[in-house]
This record gives sequence, structure tokens and C-alpha cells, in this order.
Amino acid sequence: MSTRRTAKARAKQPITPADLTKLVLPFAPQLSPEGDLVVFSRKHTQGNATKSNIWCVPAAGGRARPLTNGDRALQARFSPDGRRIAFISYRNPESPQIRCIDRDGGESTAITTLPEGTLASFK
Repeated sequence: MSTRRTAKARAKQPITPADLTKLVLPFAPQLSPEGDLVVFSRKHTQGNATKSNIWCVPAAGGRARPLTNGDRALQARFSPDGRRIAFISYRNPESPQIRCIDRDGGESTAITTLPEGTLASFK
């Protein structure tokens, strides 16, 4: 019985700033046109910075894997044929660009070359 009370008491403790650094949040999922794969953004904290990457997982369930490894990639969308994935990359935080990557991974390719400040009004 005392083990139960101890576990219950721990469950009611307030969240601390250190707890927030342990959160990993999936968001913005999108199903592939074939219905076999889901891409999503995965947000987590590393030190004092928030990071987000593009991940994918089989729609039937299974192990998720990262498609990008930069500091900030968001809003993944499949191409109509489902072979490529477009996303917004913040490799240069002052000038985010749209990049594409193969659904199986690899190096992404820049699709846009918008000048610095073009997207500043949208931040």
C-alpha cells in the first residue's frame, strides 16, 4: 500500500522547468497519397533551444525514423505521387526555404532561394 501512495504522491507533483525539456511532441501529421506512410514534425528541447525535425512512420504502425536532422524543419507535405516530401527548412533562420527530400531519406534539395527578409513579415 505504501508503494501506491508514494507513486500517487509523485504523480501530483507540479511540473518543473526540467520536466519541460523532456517533452517530445509530434505535430502536423500528413498521410501519403498511397496511405502507407505518415510524415510529421517532431519538436523537442535541447538545452535552451527548441528543435524540430521531419520524421516518418508506417501508417500501419511501427518504428518512426527521422528524415531530417537539422535544427528546424516544419510542415512536411507529400508530392502528389507520394515519392517526395516538401518542407520548410530553417537552416538559415533569417531566410527559411522550401526543400524536398525523397520519402526514403537522403539529402534534401533546396526548391526556393528567397532573399533574406522576404518572409520576415510572416514571422
